[in-house]
Amino acid sequence: MKKIIPPVLIVFLVISCTPSHYYTYNTKMISPVNSDSLVYENDSLRIKFLLHEKFILFKINNKMNEGIKINWDEVSFSVKGFTYRVVHKETGIYDANKVQASTTIPPNSYLMDGLIPTAKLVYSTTTMPPAIKATFPDYD
Repeated sequence: MKKIIPPVLIVFLVISCTPSHYYTYNTKMISPVNSDSLVYENDSLRIKFLLHEKFILFKINNKMNEGIKINWDEVSFSVKGFTYRVVHKETGIYDANKVQASTTIPPNSYLMDGLIPTAKLVYSTTTMPPAIKATFPDYD
């Protein structure tokens, strides 16, 4: 009598043999100043960036006694020379192709948000919300 390996066990064996890759990034802000810690600070504001595989998180501290206005349609970022138009997380990825409302950061307060490159949004009739492809390389 032959023994048949259940299909679930075969799938498990194939998946468990797949090598896992972990990537480490060396990041550095080069403009407007060099910063290995991804922080920019002057008398008016302090910005701290945190890179995620699919977007860039940030916190802006307004150190002034007046508001700071951000026009999101003029915000972009570049990776290895390629510039991305972005939508910020508060606008949402559903409205990525629309004009984004400005945000005002009140005096002596902060904003936490994220930047999603619109070129990395994948729209499909089967997936809602749109999927976000990796912004940073995840391959050798």
